[in-house]
Amino acid sequence: MNGIQVRSIELAAQGSKAVVYSARLIGHPDFSLEAATIRVEPGSSASFAVQCKASTTNAQVRLLLVRDGD
Repeated sequence: MNGIQVRSIELAAQGSKAVVYSARLIGHPDFSLEAATIRVEPGSSASFAVQCKASTTNAQVRLLLVRDGD
């Protein structure tokens, strides 16, 4: 279709502790994550990159983000 597209989802840790997020994609296999887990240090932010290599015009996916407990 149009090659690989990448979108980023920015996450932040605004408290005094680092935050660990885990992500999982549910849906069409054209979508993938560059990393399934990301650690965000206090007062900073980081991004999950979601890639799509479209093989159809109707592909859909859901992103499930889970914040690990304190």
